[in-house]
Amino acid sequence: MWQYGEKLLLCLLILLAALWLLRVGYGFFDKVSRVQIREPQRAKTLSTLLSSLWRYFVYGVADLLILQQFVNITPLLAGAGFLGLVVGIGAQSLIRDVITGFFILFEDQFHVGDFVEINGQFSGRVEELGLRLTAIREWSGRKFYIANSEIKTLRNYSRHQLRAIVTITFPFEGDPQKIRAVLEQACREIGEDYDSHLIKGENGPVGPPQIYGVTDYR
Repeated sequence: MWQYGEKLLLCLLILLAALWLLRVGYGFFDKVSRVQIREPQRAKTLSTLLSSLWRYFVYGVADLLILQQFVNITPLLAGAGFLGLVVGIGAQSLIRDVITGFFILFEDQFHVGDFVEINGQFSGRVEELGLRLTAIREWSGRKFYIANSEIKTLRNYSRHQLRAIVTITFPFEGDPQKIRAVLEQACREIGEDYDSHLIKGENGPVGPPQIYGVTDYR
């Protein structure tokens, strides 16, 4: 009888420890997500994801420890290990997508609304960012769904200081000197009208509107 009561007391201690670990984990994940991610909605998404994974892990371990007090769980663990191996082999691609999606969120690589270029093939504005898929819409309106594990190279055009490069096309028979004069005048007007938007250095704008020259002809 005393041994049975001792097991119940131990089970109660396991539950209390699990609840304490859950509370500590929730607070830690919330702080980490707020520090790592600027966008509140993304921070909340990451915090919820981590808290969910932590909850399943803590509950799973606690259940096994409690069950161990009454029955021998070694055969059960062996069967679960084999089943997990089979499922893991069949879901390797899904696991890679989820892990990559987690690091995209955690490292704050891009947000919904950012203009990005992925793998040098797809460029557009991010409309959806999930743990498994990223969806971007290009200028033509087409929407692409890309598995997160397939994202090898990423260019984000919506972060920090950027230089806008505009290509101007003019007729081959046009006078280059007149065309250059018109473009220089346009650069001056743009510099004056949008001076407050330009990045400033000690001697004025770091990269004022300017002409780089002829890059191609047909």
